[in-house]
Amino acid sequence: MLIVFLGIALCLTAAPTVYLVGDSTMSDKPRLDYPERGWGQLFRELVVPPAVVDNHAQNGRSTKSFINEKRWDAVVAKLQPDDWVIIQFGHNDEKIDKPAVGTDPHGAYRDNLLRFVKDTRAHGAHPVLATSVARRKWNDAAELIPTHGDYPDVVRALAADEKVPLLELENLTTELERSLGVEGSKKLHLWFTPGELASVTKELRDDTHYSDYGARRVAALAAAEIIRLKLPFASFLRPDAASIVSSLLAPRPLLLAPGSSPPAPDATVAADGSGDYTSLQEAISKAPLRTGASDPRWVIQVKPGTYRERIYVQRERGRILVRGEDHATTIIAFDLHAGLIGLDGNPIGTFATPTVQIDGDGMVWENLTLANTAGPVGQALALRADGDRLVFRRCRFLGWQDTMLLNRGRHYFEDCYIEGHVDFIFGGATAYFARCEIHALRDGYLTAASTPEGTPHGYVFADCRVTADEGVKTYLGRPWRNYARTVFLRTELSAAVRAEGWHNWGKPAAELTTFYADYASTGPGANATARAPWAKPLSEADAATLTAPAVLAGADAWNPLLP
Repeated sequence: MLIVFLGIALCLTAAPTVYLVGDSTMSDKPRLDYPERGWGQLFRELVVPPAVVDNHAQNGRSTKSFINEKRWDAVVAKLQPDDWVIIQFGHNDEKIDKPAVGTDPHGAYRDNLLRFVKDTRAHGAHPVLATSVARRKWNDAAELIPTHGDYPDVVRALAADEKVPLLELENLTTELERSLGVEGSKKLHLWFTPGELASVTKELRDDTHYSDYGARRVAALAAAEIIRLKLPFASFLRPDAASIVSSLLAPRPLLLAPGSSPPAPDATVAADGSGDYTSLQEAISKAPLRTGASDPRWVIQVKPGTYRERIYVQRERGRILVRGEDHATTIIAFDLHAGLIGLDGNPIGTFATPTVQIDGDGMVWENLTLANTAGPVGQALALRADGDRLVFRRCRFLGWQDTMLLNRGRHYFEDCYIEGHVDFIFGGATAYFARCEIHALRDGYLTAASTPEGTPHGYVFADCRVTADEGVKTYLGRPWRNYARTVFLRTELSAAVRAEGWHNWGKPAAELTTFYADYASTGPGANATARAPWAKPLSEADAATLTAPAVLAGADAWNPLLP
């Protein structure tokens, strides 16, 4: 049964918060080296500022334990008028044999859900109920078996009685599992063989929790429900949220014309020997020499695995698309660092450490992790970009100090994750980051641009998130060279961001020549009045001009959003 709730006549605040309360299928999973994700974690990527997603869902919690552990009280204390609360419990309430979490569906379970609804409304906020997501449980006749008993029907009845919007996730995820079949549905969950993941040495067979792919699919279903119900909050979803469900049926194609299919690979890399090559470097070295902007790209498909090797892409081989299956399972890693002693008896230095170095123009990377695993030993590059017109989508960049050297050229990053400690995005290139997460591991500086004098743009971060490990404090940036340019647009800034935002690196003269600004930031780290006095103001009109095509155009009018 689908309940369409149309009787909401609400006026949204300028910056509503949507709170998520629920269990492990919804919660954030901070370990990026482990494949599990919650759908609430990926739902955040579908929401655009000034709205903010605050995910309080926790592993192993039921309505009962969430209340008893005062987790609900923490949410209520934050609620403001016109905020939203999405409520999804059931998986652990079903465990009647465990008194700490189990609840009767027609008794305490319903009562607890009703409390969530009433408390939310008492603060002028808006509750949204969700039925529990389906488990992957097939019988011998290839029929999907329901596992939630009466709990989803209790949610449906309560939503009808209290006129609460309902996200029908049980029915939708059931249909999703069925559409993929017995084998295909495994990719929604944690089904991995030994050696497929660097962080997991034993076989995984988990039919409840989600992989990155599964969590993205369910997050998209939740967004589609919000749109279907015509909830006012839908105005804060990404413009493509309505169509993203169908586009996620397979890993999203990169740089494709509307209606086209992903290009077939010209070469396949597989660590187990089932492809054309076992080494990505070997596959790149065998690619044809193509340098023209209109030359077709040579497509290399990289199967899941951890490839411990250094990659160098020469200038004559730039027109390559390297496509992984999933950044959580397809990893390129090495561990050089600046302090290592070279053949000449001297330290090799920062610039000689990259796991991946790209000199060629026009290269594309998709669904991969590029990592320098040297750890906290000083400068150690995961990426050195010396080419032009480089594109990275849904990639992870893992390192410590100096994770990413954008040395020259123009580069576009979309839906990426970048982590480090000090100056971990640095260099003189022009780069645009769209919907990326920038994560600080310890106190330090996110960026250290060295934009050449007279260059109109340096780094632009648009609709991104800045996060950090617990207790970390960080600056948005400091100038490696005195004409550094860095702008954050509509970015969700965590409490890790220092109030002053920017640091002059002990160079007062740089305050006169740098261009540092953040516009329409949200979150506890957004504090425009406390920013360094030499940071620049940015008007709405100025911010509107900072699109990826405009920032990266250059003399050849390059548009990274086109095929």
